[in-house]
Amino acid sequence: MSHPDGELFGTDASEPLVVVEVSDSSLRYDLTEKAALYAASQIADYWVVDLEHRVLVVFRDPRNGVYETRETYQPGSRIGPCRGPISSSM
Repeated sequence: MSHPDGELFGTDASEPLVVVEVSDSSLRYDLTEKAALYAASQIADYWVVDLEHRVLVVFRDPRNGVYETRETYQPGSRIGPCRGPISSSM
């Protein structure tokens, strides 16, 4: 059964819009290996909250198992909306 939000965001509960990782001791793993796993799974947005450096790292545009875009945001920065699911035609 489809949830009404699925129509709004173009996804259902089995397709996350964004994955957010809050990272303290596993930062290197989260920025490398986990990012590669999520990119391979075509997760459109993967966000890592880096508690040590107080920044947000946003990965977007997964292609061929890697994210094409990686941006770092400082506290107070504005971030664009989640991209939503990746089209199966990609």
